[in-house]
Amino acid sequence: MKIFKKVGIALVMMIALGFSGCGDSNTQNENNPSVEYGGDTEGDNDISKYTNADWLYQNYFGEYGFPNELKWMMLPELQMIANGFAMQYAKGEDVQKSILHLNTAMTTSYYSGKLNSMAQSMQEGYQEGLYNVHDVNQTVLNHQKTTRKITAETQKNINESIKRKKQYKKEQEELVKKYHLPYSIPDKVTKTIIYSPAMKDSGGKSGLVDKINKYSHDTKFSGLDKWDWSNADFFWTNGTGGIGHMGLIDASDRNGFCVVIDSMPGVGVQSHYGLTDYANKSGNSDWTTIEGYEYTAWSPSDSKRNDVLQFAYSRVGKTSYSLLVSKNNRNKSYCSSFIWQAFYDSGVNLDSDGGFFVWPRDITNHSSVMMFNSQNR
Repeated sequence: MKIFKKVGIALVMMIALGFSGCGDSNTQNENNPSVEYGGDTEGDNDISKYTNADWLYQNYFGEYGFPNELKWMMLPELQMIANGFAMQYAKGEDVQKSILHLNTAMTTSYYSGKLNSMAQSMQEGYQEGLYNVHDVNQTVLNHQKTTRKITAETQKNINESIKRKKQYKKEQEELVKKYHLPYSIPDKVTKTIIYSPAMKDSGGKSGLVDKINKYSHDTKFSGLDKWDWSNADFFWTNGTGGIGHMGLIDASDRNGFCVVIDSMPGVGVQSHYGLTDYANKSGNSDWTTIEGYEYTAWSPSDSKRNDVLQFAYSRVGKTSYSLLVSKNNRNKSYCSSFIWQAFYDSGVNLDSDGGFFVWPRDITNHSSVMMFNSQNR
């Protein structure tokens, strides 16, 4: 039960915070949008309009100049926000505060020009076909290529991860019925990204081999660097309450430790030496599952894997973090969009369903992406 609360309500907060933290323009639009609020949010708890995704789109996007042909890109997130408000109201929580927070963030973003910037970015991407689900390698994906040999023990761990996902989905469906939520919950449980404070560390190759050689059976996660990683594989970890984070893997280190390249709030794209060390940082204590994934259309020795890593390293210290940016914006990214960018630069579209956002499960659900290892604690 706790899981969906974290997903639904956290999404409201993350979307609002994302609006207030993206874009570069400081200009004010001359024509004020005719925004209609759904009742007195400071008084009577009338949230009927705020639990309608179509109304949310018109109120927060349509009236702000977003073209109607882009509506489909935003509806999944708006449905989650509507569910979050509905659940807060059903549980007697302070939904007014959440609504006011969203209203304030949207108004601020409008007058700063950030919403207009986002609308322009979406329109340009739409015209370029950026949001169409099409993998340029699709013709060769009928027979997936992989040399991974999965042991019985590893397969057992993978099956456990799959079982947890099914259980999570079942709990979500039960919550929809229990609280009479207006929308079903998408199969992609990682619709938003939450990070622990320690993930804002300076990153970089700070862990030397003598420091790394401390792993033992009593660590939370052990031996992650020793998995059968290939260059440009990536990991997913559930994080808080099933919410996810992703990182790209460089497996070429001669000492046998992986280098993780990822995008994080506060620091943007950074690298970290040693996946096991990274996973066992005290601030990542909410990680209970780590899954390893590969893009199966490339063999482990395919040179395109090095091209992906070359792109990733070229963005270290240069790409900042932002949630609401176009997929192909190389100056700003979030964890899953950064991985999408790295592969897209080599001609592969890892987004399984298209849209403005590319979330972790959009990538792991791709038909040519396979989980090859998992560790659960």
